[in-house]
Amino acid sequence: DVGHEAPEGFPTRLDVARKVVASKSSEALGMTYTPKEQTTGLEFMREAKRAGLGIVALDLPVAFSEHKFLERPGRTVAQASIQFVLANEYVTSAMVRPGSVDELREAVAAPSAPALTMGELERIIELFIHRGESCC
Repeated sequence: DVGHEAPEGFPTRLDVARKVVASKSSEALGMTYTPKEQTTGLEFMREAKRAGLGIVALDLPVAFSEHKFLERPGRTVAQASIQFVLANEYVTSAMVRPGSVDELREAVAAPSAPALTMGELERIIELFIHRGESCC
């Protein structure tokens, strides 16, 4: 992830990503979606957007049972997790890794599921970013 520390004397992944943006050698960058990524990589994502570069969110937050508060009629916890990632204005798309055809269908239906409320977004941010826990 972009926020990952590099061994001494080596460029960080953020440094490498900035070089890609500056060189305009790519149209998109893949970024893992972790709490550290969101705090360390936010300015980078702004830079990428200004440069016209897309951000593909990888390794989406895992849906845990304690996040059942996100489940609503017509929306699963996993769909809420995808919606949370796509709510980031700097994320162009999200890459999911479904383990079955049913999980693939669930992921594809996420954008049309009932939207997250402002209260749900605030609670996710509290869990995901401020405490550094897994999101959903």
